[in-house]
Amino acid sequence: MFCGYRGISLITCCSLWFLGVAVSDEMPRPENLSLSWSPDYLSVVAQWTEPPGLEGCEVKYEVHFYSKKCPPSEEPVMKWRVNKLTHTWATEENEVCVSVNTSPSNCGNKTSSKSLLKGLSRPPGLVKNFTCVYYSHMKMNCTWSIISNASDLQLFYGPHNESSLKPCVSYIGKGHMRTGCHLYGKEFVNDTLFFLVNGTYGGLPRRSYFSKEIRNFVKVPPPKLNISLVGKHLHIQSSPPYFKSSCWIYQFYLKKCNTEEKITFENKQWEFDLEYNEDCLYTVQVQARYQYCGEGGSDWSKPVYYGTVPPSLHCENRDPVGLLKMILVITPIIVTCCLIVALVLCRRHKDYLFPKIPEPSLLVKDMLNNSKDKGLNIGNLYIPYEDVVEKKLSLEPKSTFLHSEP
Repeated sequence: MFCGYRGISLITCCSLWFLGVAVSDEMPRPENLSLSWSPDYLSVVAQWTEPPGLEGCEVKYEVHFYSKKCPPSEEPVMKWRVNKLTHTWATEENEVCVSVNTSPSNCGNKTSSKSLLKGLSRPPGLVKNFTCVYYSHMKMNCTWSIISNASDLQLFYGPHNESSLKPCVSYIGKGHMRTGCHLYGKEFVNDTLFFLVNGTYGGLPRRSYFSKEIRNFVKVPPPKLNISLVGKHLHIQSSPPYFKSSCWIYQFYLKKCNTEEKITFENKQWEFDLEYNEDCLYTVQVQARYQYCGEGGSDWSKPVYYGTVPPSLHCENRDPVGLLKMILVITPIIVTCCLIVALVLCRRHKDYLFPKIPEPSLLVKDMLNNSKDKGLNIGNLYIPYEDVVEKKLSLEPKSTFLHSEP
């Protein structure tokens, strides 16, 4: 008997459940869904109207946000359940897709409606490759590449919790083209900054929007190294960056005696001592890393040398790039000097290097001459030199014998 009553109760319950499912229906979905950007292009604004036929039901609206074009093929990035007919949220995406459906709050057995989809694209921007470098305490540079040739380009920036953005007062660029901004006077490293680039292109206003967590864009100059001998130890000291000393670690690269032994130190301090060997040459480099508070750091510093170079390692320690540059400079000078000396010697000894060919004799000329009148081709006559003989005249007195009397 018990089993009979139990079976009847189970059948009755199942019947009532199926009856409830059959009676329930789907809620009407919202209407007139529209998407737009906020005036500062930092947020998306979704608006819709109440669906007809609610008949006094209390409803809420489920808003799903996708970072792709419609229709979505992945799970939503964010979800909200709101009471109003509008919802606003911040985003950095260039393409968004939004779905809104009606969800019953107090409507009996009604179920959620089908989703209403709408897509939105960010308008063409003015710049791209927007990057920032925080290089010193309260000093930062932000640069970009120009997409549209807009001469009235302006940059505005500010933290997320500020309603108004501040204009850039120190631009970087050439002429009228602005390619960057120098920001200073505030500790930016703890902020998430929003950047808005305004301009006019083709007679229409254009905007580009960017967001940066400055703590992930730290780039400082390489530290400077100082090596000194204190007793029997080398004291190696690095110059720390100019802000937040607790956030940095320092990597030291050490090469000793020009061997394959390499030692790397990681230390929150920027100096340490090392036992000194007089027969070795020490090469030290340092790199600062912004590890505990964000990302970034410096490049490796230039190598600093300390100690004696063994004679067998003199050639090995030479800079091959510097030697190649020296060869490229000296070789043309040597070649030029050799050419000048060769030209001077050729000019001075040209009679020996290039002697004159003697003129052929008249007989040979006559043999080679095909003209009938050979008498006209006679060369110059030989005129001998006249010998000059000095003539001395002397007068003798008349003989007395010629005038004797008979």
